[in-house]
Amino acid sequence: MMFPGWGMGGWMMASYGFVVLLILVGVVAALVALSRRTGRSGGTARPTATELLDQRYARGEIDDDEYFQRLSVLDSARERDRSTVRAR
Repeated sequence: MMFPGWGMGGWMMASYGFVVLLILVGVVAALVALSRRTGRSGGTARPTATELLDQRYARGEIDDDEYFQRLSVLDSARERDRSTVRAR
């Protein structure tokens, strides 16, 4: 039942529209924030030097001798880094 002067005037319709717009903007902002947060942890970590070497060996880009030579260099560098950390 509509009373005289109590109907939905233009200002009331505009305020409802504004509220709906704010809700939509909030939902979109929340979705963007969630997608950015989950996108970062999606396994985009950089491979280690040993993993890269393994991949090159598996693809046949390097032979056995080069693989084991480079692997020994990486292992010796890793051991040197560990001993430096222990000395501190």
